[in-house]
Amino acid sequence: MKASPCLALVALSSFVVSTISSLADEAPLLKLTKGDSWEYQVTVEAPHGARMPDGDDITIKKSADGVRASFKKTRIYAGKTKPKADSPALDTFQMVRSGMIVEFEFSDFQKDAIYALGSKDTTSKDSQVVLLNQPLLVYSAANSAGDQWEIKSGDGVNSPLFTRKFRIFGEEEVVVPAGKFKAVRIVMTGDSGPTEIKRTVWFAKGVGFVKEEKTYYSESKRLIHQTMSLTKHTKLLNFPQKAAPAKAKAK
Repeated sequence: MKASPCLALVALSSFVVSTISSLADEAPLLKLTKGDSWEYQVTVEAPHGARMPDGDDITIKKSADGVRASFKKTRIYAGKTKPKADSPALDTFQMVRSGMIVEFEFSDFQKDAIYALGSKDTTSKDSQVVLLNQPLLVYSAANSAGDQWEIKSGDGVNSPLFTRKFRIFGEEEVVVPAGKFKAVRIVMTGDSGPTEIKRTVWFAKGVGFVKEEKTYYSESKRLIHQTMSLTKHTKLLNFPQKAAPAKAKAK
């Protein structure tokens, strides 16, 4: 008995849809190319007397409640580098403000998971590379809304001692100057010594972090609140290319 053409067409369509879905599932969370950049509009709110960012392109406004600074910051992917001579090569991002690198972020962007591993503040001549003694899972493709986990890192001597609790709130629509994105909301809470921190990030697959809110507390009193909203994402398709001409701040 011959198969019905309609049934054959349905079977073929199901196969194509299944194949496309399978390929989509195999796509990495974020494909990185050296030179990729993310530009953000940043606002920092703090009480009077707090140390604020300085620079010609930073707008400072004072009010009865405190001080507010507004400026632009760019995250540039610098490829894999070794933060220390004895450390493995890590995904390295330059945080650039006013044409200067103010921080290096060290991460491990795997196909299906993102880990934070450390940073280096370049605004101080005494700053050192700070690496965690274990990778800090930020997000995994296997996560779903409601997932929670806790990570304790550091020994207080060779690496900073802190605790981080993570919770996934699922995918939601986020509107930022760069456009409208479907992004997973991830909330991180914890402490670094006497300071408490709450950090919320929105990650859009294939784009990166499109928004971030970070608040620091001391004895439950809010000290600093920072918001970063994506204004432009530049994806370099041809390699090699050089990263933006940024230089570290003079020491």
